[in-house]
Amino acid sequence: MKSLILTYAISTIIYSVLSIFFWQHLYKNKEFEKINIKLHVFLLIGIIAHGFSLRANLLENNSLFLNPTIGFSAILWLSLIILWTENTIARKMGRLYLILLPLGALSCILAANFAKKSLIQSSENYWLRIHLFLALSSYGLITVAAFHAIFMALLNYYLRNFLKKISENSFVNQIFEIQPPILIQEKILFRTIGIGFLFLTLTVGSGLVASVIVLNETSWLFDHKIIFTLLSWVTFGLLLLGRYRWGWRGRVALHWTLSGFLFLVLTYVSQKFIISKIIS
Repeated sequence: MKSLILTYAISTIIYSVLSIFFWQHLYKNKEFEKINIKLHVFLLIGIIAHGFSLRANLLENNSLFLNPTIGFSAILWLSLIILWTENTIARKMGRLYLILLPLGALSCILAANFAKKSLIQSSENYWLRIHLFLALSSYGLITVAAFHAIFMALLNYYLRNFLKKISENSFVNQIFEIQPPILIQEKILFRTIGIGFLFLTLTVGSGLVASVIVLNETSWLFDHKIIFTLLSWVTFGLLLLGRYRWGWRGRVALHWTLSGFLFLVLTYVSQKFIISKIIS
């Protein structure tokens, strides 16, 4: 228990310190692409500590446990891994740290202080563990994509001169002036959505296998949770098709991305996490 509190404390402190740094960095009108590489290493330490905390919370006596706060923390952890990897390679998504780091710190605090957990039935089965990992990964990817799409919408609004009426020296202007070109952002957005759609497809497939083969149940296949998941899958599938066939972008892409994300949020908050027949 002490080691769990310690690792959560380490990740919370690191996320909080970096949150303050990035917002100060923004206030001083510095480009995120020029942030010292040491900060990425510092963040990696926080992510690793966060991962150890989640492992201790999720795994106990070879069984899997989960509750909404741990699930929320896991999604933010995976989102930060995705963002850290993307930003280390391309260094074009640093602005998302402004949102995800404070949320990551909050998720660690919640997971550390709300310890009541639910045992996942048949959690010793590897199909269910694979399904849970794929589900959390897809949620993390789509969470990053949703925040990215919102940033792009605000940037587009700014570029259309609606927000340029504000003083050039304002803090709001600084937020938008540091953004990479919108075409680069679109490329990154759809790459993230594409990978998220792949993981979401694997999530649906592994869920079917886990239910039909492992649990020998089919009654849950059309409950509201799986319906929301399938609606999200269809939404992102149509978005990617529209992008490929008709070049969808801008507001159309934003609306479809946020709609797909909303369906996943509805799946997550529906009484219990992911699939009601798997989590007791």
